[in-house]
Amino acid sequence: MKHIKTIRLSAFLDNEVSEEERTEISEHLKDCSSCRKKAGELSQVSELFTPIQDVQVSPHFLIRLKLRISEEKARSSVRWPFLEWIRELRFERMAIPAATAALLVLSLLLGSRFGTVIYQERLEQTLTSDIELAEVFSITSFADFPEGSLGESYVSVFSQGGE
Repeated sequence: MKHIKTIRLSAFLDNEVSEEERTEISEHLKDCSSCRKKAGELSQVSELFTPIQDVQVSPHFLIRLKLRISEEKARSSVRWPFLEWIRELRFERMAIPAATAALLVLSLLLGSRFGTVIYQERLEQTLTSDIELAEVFSITSFADFPEGSLGESYVSVFSQGGE
C-alpha cells in the first residue's frame, strides 16, 4: 500500500484538493493507520496556528517592498566602468582569457627580474664570504692549499661533488 505524502495530507486538511482527491485520500485514511496518525499530527499543528489572525497589509506593500529591495541592490553594488564597457561590446568571452594571458606575461617578466636581482645579491654574498674566509685562513684563494692538506681535501669534496 502506498502512503500519502505529507504535502498532500496537509492540502487535504486545508481543503485545498479537488473533490476526486478528497475522496481518494478519505478512502485511504480509512484503511491506513500510519497515514491517519500523520493526518492527526498535522491537524494538531494546524490547530496551534488557528488563533493567529491573518495580517492585512496595505495594497501598495509589495510595490514598496520591491522598490526598496532594488534601491538596496543599487547602493550595495559597486560600479566598474571597465566591466560595463566590456559587457556593452560583448567581450565577455574574450575578457577572462585575455586578462589571464596578460597576468601570466606580467608575472613572467616580474619573476625574471626578481630572479636576476636575487641571483646578483646571492653572488655578491658568496664572493664576500669567500674573501672573508680567505682572510681568516691567510690565503689568497682556496686553490692555494698545499696538495694533500685538509683544506685541499675539503675544497675537492665540495667543489667536485665529493668523490
